[in-house]
This record gives sequence, structure tokens and C-alpha cells, in this order.
Amino acid sequence: MIGATWRLLRPTPPASSSPDSSAHSAAGGLLRSAALLPGLLLLGFAASVQAQTASLTLDPTQVEYHSLHGATITLIPKNASFFAAGGQGGGDDPRTPTTAARQARLKSYIDSRDLTEGGNRIPNSAVRFSAAGLANITLSGAPSGLTIASGRLLAQSDGAAHGNPEGYHRSAEITLAYSGAAITADDPVTVTVNNDVLTRNNISRVSGGGPGNLSADFTVSGPRPAAVTLSTASLALTELGASSAVEKTYTVVLDSDPVADVTITITNGDSTAVEVDTDAGADGNQDTLTFTAGGNGLGSGTGNGNWAVAQTVTVRALNDGDGANESFSITHAATAVGSTAPYHGIAIDPVTVTTTDAGHGVVVSESALSVAADDQTAEYTVVLKSRPAGNVVISATSDDTPKATVAPATLTFGISDWNTPKTFTVTGKDAGSTNVSHVVQSSADTTNYPTSTTVSGVAVTVTAPRPVVSVMPLGFFFEEGDRGLFFTVTATPAPAAPLTVRLRVTATGAAASPTPGGVGEVTVTVPTTGSVRHTVDVFEDTVDEPDGEVTVEVLAGPGYRVAAEPNHIGSIAWFDDDAGVMVSPTSLALTELGASSAVEKTYTLVLDTDPGANVTVTATSGDTSAAQVRTGGGSFANTATLTFT
Repeated sequence: MIGATWRLLRPTPPASSSPDSSAHSAAGGLLRSAALLPGLLLLGFAASVQAQTASLTLDPTQVEYHSLHGATITLIPKNASFFAAGGQGGGDDPRTPTTAARQARLKSYIDSRDLTEGGNRIPNSAVRFSAAGLANITLSGAPSGLTIASGRLLAQSDGAAHGNPEGYHRSAEITLAYSGAAITADDPVTVTVNNDVLTRNNISRVSGGGPGNLSADFTVSGPRPAAVTLSTASLALTELGASSAVEKTYTVVLDSDPVADVTITITNGDSTAVEVDTDAGADGNQDTLTFTAGGNGLGSGTGNGNWAVAQTVTVRALNDGDGANESFSITHAATAVGSTAPYHGIAIDPVTVTTTDAGHGVVVSESALSVAADDQTAEYTVVLKSRPAGNVVISATSDDTPKATVAPATLTFGISDWNTPKTFTVTGKDAGSTNVSHVVQSSADTTNYPTSTTVSGVAVTVTAPRPVVSVMPLGFFFEEGDRGLFFTVTATPAPAAPLTVRLRVTATGAAASPTPGGVGEVTVTVPTTGSVRHTVDVFEDTVDEPDGEVTVEVLAGPGYRVAAEPNHIGSIAWFDDDAGVMVSPTSLALTELGASSAVEKTYTLVLDTDPGANVTVTATSGDTSAAQVRTGGGSFANTATLTFT
């Protein structure tokens, strides 16, 4: 328990009813004495300055028997406030000569006062009731075994909503414990907060009345019968309709704590007409729902199952191709852990499903397309609504082939692939517009797919050719230290609006750069003037590295075409300017007493940069018993030198 004291702050009463100084002194003595009792936490109200009747409400006002152990109830006073006060003596009393000052000090005191436990400051809203504090909250009419296990202060809330014009208000919360037998009928319980324990000589009271108690009622409900609630008794779906008509949902929830975990299995009455899924987040369709027992059923907190949380079942209409409407039921079966559990084998209502068939016909995925007059392509699909008796051939024809063409000329659907969408491709040729029309060219099912079947067309808009984007390096080589490398990105013709172009920048050797604007995929915006400069940042270091190059490549993107080789890519050589000696090759393999080409081999050395003065390089054999070195036509020795000017 927190070593602190519950204190009741008395607001200044109206002048006509102010207590005398002796009463004040008596109360001050009581408060100071209480503050010295270690481990004691008393319960108190701070009353409103207004002479209004205080009252108490509870939330919730109904608790089910199965959640009594661990259930919480909020005590909400009106025209009064719970509070805790720590410290010593009457200096904690916020009374001051003026009403405005008293109200300001009282609000600040109630809002921010901390308690001390072991030298640590405890916020008011974290204070828990001691046994002494809990003793001042009582239950009457409660079933045997129902007790208050603990209590605590809650954070400050808007006092104006609770009749406290000073602006402060704190509620409290109690947690119930239950050790009795199962409750079989509703049982009213009264919660009483005793406000007399800190009063003396009527100096502290709840406004509107004398020293006394505040009470409110809640009901402990007996067990609700085992039952399963469905959100709907029927669903109406449409094949190939709008998404809201093809797929619908309903929910399932238990009416009471099942005591033991329950699994509800969903059975689809017509798997050719619909598919049923109980878990949209899992791969494939699932057919079970699991409800866990215990607590309030909301799933959060220790001991709380999810039995009161509604779970969703999704039903989707399938295009079964039979041309007929369907009506059937989705049924539910409950099994519980333990055959005597109340939900095991309980009767659950079915959900009646009706599906409106798509009928016969051809579905065209698009009604309009747009392509550019530079051989840009766009696709759409067609599919049959139902299974034909034999092959059905659909043809597509462009009404103006100089504007746009369509391929292939025909698509064939059979009895096994009638519901597989197949693709027509439109290619733009010249700016303007045209229409792609479709007909049933031939059919082995003249009843459902005669050649007179109406098939929707596709309106095609052909826009001006897209600009071609190329890249050109500004220069062909640079040395380390020259910083940025520049490339010009050009769109031909110039775009009518700013155009975003994708580029890939790569670099090798000394040119590789980790800086923003360096290597990687980037975008640039080509303005309506037709070109933009792109800078690739590289950096100078003191590390001797091989020379390299920077390459910029135009990548495909919307609204433009990539220039043909070699104009879609540009490179700039990058020379390292750090002092160093390039050795080539860096390894040799020799053979004793072998052919001359195996006994003797050469390598070269070259300086990376102008040394500014003569440089002598000495080569030394690492194993003089195995190999020696020489330069030019000199003799082999343990060392040899080269001079660079």
C-alpha cells in the first residue's frame, strides 16, 4: 500500500454559515494526525463550492455473473470529487480569503498534488486505495462472496460536466472479486461511499446536505442462456455483379460466456454457387470460428476471452455457368471443449443465400481505352458468362485501322475455358479515334450464344505520339576533384506539360559515389522547353583507386518512349587523381627449369599521376632463394629499381 493519507478538502462555505475558528482548528488537528499514520489511505470527497446536492452514478450499471471476478465499476460523483492529499499539517488546506483565489488554488491542488512513497512522487491519478480507504466503500444486497478487491483514483476530467464550477473532477474505480456459487437470477447491489469518516463538527460535508453517505445501484445479472446471434438471416448475391453484390458478409457472436472454448464450423450448402471464408487474412478459404471463454468476452486483459466479439463470415458469389438462379443455406455447428459445456451441440440458425445468375452473354472488361500514335499498346479482356455447349468464337475489328489496330482477330472459348478471360491488344497508329467492335463469329451453342448475340465495343482514343527521351553526356572524361558530372536529358518533341523521367545511374572504380544524387535510380522532370540537366555527384578522396566511369540510362516510364541505342544511355570517364603506383599483373606463376616463358615472366608499374619530381621504385624479392628480380636488360638480383620522371 502507498503510505499516504486520504484527505477531505473543505471549500469555504458561504459567509453566513462559516464555521468558527475552533471547528477549523479541530479539523486541522484531525487532518494533521491522519497524515502521520503510515500505510493509511482514507477515502474522501472534495465538495463543490455551490450549495448543490451531491450524487453518485456508476458505470456500468449491469455486470454479468461470469465477469464478477475482475470486473471494474467507475464511481462518478456529481457536485463532488474524489481526491488524495499528502504532506503534513494544515498547510495543505487550500482555503484563501477570496473566492477566485481559493478556486484557482483548489483546482491546482486537486490537479497536481502528488503523494510520496519511499521518496518517489506518485501522481494523484495513480493512487490506489488502502485497506482503510476501501473500508469506506461498502456493498449491500450483494450476493455472498462478492467483495471489493481494490480501488484507485482516475485521472482528472472536466469538472463542469459534473457540477464542479472550479473545473476539477476526479472519479474512482473499484475492482470486484467473487468467490460464490453461480448466480441464477438478477441481483441488485448498492454501492455506498461513507463520507462521515473524515468529518467533525460539521466542518466537512457533501454540498447540499450534512455529513453522510452517497449511494448508487448496479445489477448483477444471472447467466444468459447459451445462444448464438447471427447479424442476418439471409443474403442476396449476384454473379458478375458489382463488388457489393458479388460479396457480402455476416457476423457471428455468442450471447454469453461459454464456460469452455467453442468452435463453430460453417458448412456451405452449394460450393458451386458461392465460396465461404471465415478468415480473410489467411490463405485459402477457412470454415471455422473459435470463441474463447472467460471474463467480459472482449478479448483484452487477463482472463478475458473473445466470446463477446462478433466474428465475420464472407460469402462470395461464383459464376457457375449454369444460367440458373440458386437458393440454399449456410449452416453452423458448435462444438465445445467438453461435451457437457453449455454451447456444445447448441442449435444455430442457418443463413439463407440466394444468387442471381449472370445469364448468358459476353463480358468485355473495358468500354474505352487510350493509346498514343507511336505503336503504344493497351489490352482488354473478354469472357463468357456461362458454359457453352461447344466452341464460341469472338472476333474483334477496328473500325479505322489507320488509327488503331486490334489483335488477334478472334478468340475462341470452349466448354473447359469459357470462364477464363482472354486478351485483345489495341495498338495506336495515328492520332484520332476509332471503335473496336465485337461479334460472335461462329458458335456451336446457337441457343445461348447465337451469332446475333450483342457484344459491347471498346471506344479507342489515339493521342499524339509520346516524346522520345534521350540522354547526352556533357564531356567525355573528368578527373577526381572536378566534382559533378553533367548529363542533358532531352524529350523530343518537347512535352506539353512537365514530364517525369526515370533514370538509372551506375558508376565504377573511383567514380562510385554514395552521395545523394549519385548512383541509383532517380527521377528528373523535363520542362516544356524539352531538356533538363542532371548532375551526378561524385566525391574526391585520398584513396588510390582504379579509374572508372559514370553511366546514365533512361528507363521506361509513363508518358514517353525511350530513345533507341545508343541515345538512351551516356557515359563519362572518371580518372583517379590520387598518388599511387599501378601494378599489372599483381601475381605471377613460375616454374623451375621449365621453358623460358615459364621460368621468367614480367610485370609493369606506372604512376597514377604526375609526381612533380623524379620517383624511384625499388622491387624486392620476398624469397631470394626462390626468385630474383631485374629491370630492363640488367642482371637478376635480390632488388631492382625503376625511376619515373
